This record gives sequence, structure tokens and C-alpha cells, in this order.
Amino acid sequence: MDEKNYYLAGGRLYFTLEEQAEREIGDIIDATIAVETETAECLSRSNGAAEVVAESVRKRDYTLTFTTTNLSTANLSAYFYGSTAADKTYAPGEIYRNGKTLALFDEEEAYDEGDTVIENGAIYEAPGSIAAGTFDADEWKRLGSASVKVTRANANNKIIGSLRIEGEPTDGKKISFIVYRISLAPSGAFSLMGDEYAQLVFSGKIQRTDRGVFDLITEA
Repeated sequence: MDEKNYYLAGGRLYFTLEEQAEREIGDIIDATIAVETETAECLSRSNGAAEVVAESVRKRDYTLTFTTTNLSTANLSAYFYGSTAADKTYAPGEIYRNGKTLALFDEEEAYDEGDTVIENGAIYEAPGSIAAGTFDADEWKRLGSASVKVTRANANNKIIGSLRIEGEPTDGKKISFIVYRISLAPSGAFSLMGDEYAQLVFSGKIQRTDRGVFDLITEA
């Protein structure tokens, strides 16, 4: 009898975008591979009704899908086909996300509701009228950091690379899964608001390379 291996596992998933370094996706919830096979049948009516006398596989697809709760800049960029995130620091005179022109805080100035300033490396908005004087963060509404990372959505049309899964079993022998080439695409909906932690779902077909389609490595 063949050895038994009842497998229950989590694990880590690593992705290497073409011409870039390998990185861990992080916080994987699940990862699955679906196999779809199409066959061609040879029929004969020698005995009246059509009967299958031969069958051959004509197409076999492997689709890998995984889900992560890690909304890192790199993962978000991949999900929205974005550019590599660029560092940006807001400066006086720029238009902020609320549509207001930014200015450095000036203690000699009085501010009206909606005025937006830069102070101590952060962006603040006046929730109402604020008299001139020393900056008091409790009087202002903090909108965010003045230093951010910006990713331009739809800057790329493809997510192609290699992929590696290292199983971390709670039961059974460890299995590693090596994919030499896969074209990933975002799948499902991304929750901008909700009662549950947001997730990113990626899915893609595994492609054949000179090294093969994929390898499964199981502990002896």
C-alpha cells in the first residue's frame, strides 16, 4: 500500500514579477489549483448506437487562485494593475485630496473652516474658524501624513512571473509548489468599506516553459 499523507496546511506564497526580485505576498488565507481537462472522443457506430472506442486528452488547464489579507503597497499595485509606488511629499501650493490648496501653518494667520495646512510632517484641515496663535493639534482635523506612496492604476496590462508556495502543514508532510510561469489577474471585488477585513484575490493560468509546467516537491 502506498504511504498515506493526510494534508492540512497553511503556508507562505512568494511571487517573482518578471525582471524583479522575489517577494512574499504575505498573509495568505487560501490557495487552490483547479484542473480542467478536455478530451477528444473517437466514436464508432459498428453496433448501431454511437460508442466511444478511443479517447485522448486534447487540452489541460491549470488555474491557480489565492487570497491575501495583506494590503501592502506592492499587492495593491498588482491588484489594480498599477505602477510601482512612488514616494511623494506634499508641498505648499499643491492641491490636496480635499480640493484645497496647501499652505505651511503660520501662527500669525487666522484660518477659516476648510483651510488646509502642512505642519509637523502632516496635513491638517480647519474644522471651523481658528484664531491666530501657536499650533494646537487638538484644534485641527488631521487628514494624513504629508509623505505618501502613490500608485497609478492601470499603468500595466499584465502580471506575469513565477510563483512558489511553501506549505506549513498542521498535519501531513510538507509540500512545496513551484510554478515557472503564471499570468495573474485580480478576481472578485475589493471591499472599500465593510464589517470584515478587506481581501485581495488573484487568479491565473499556469503556462508551460522549457522547465515544465510546475513541480510538486514532497518530503520523503
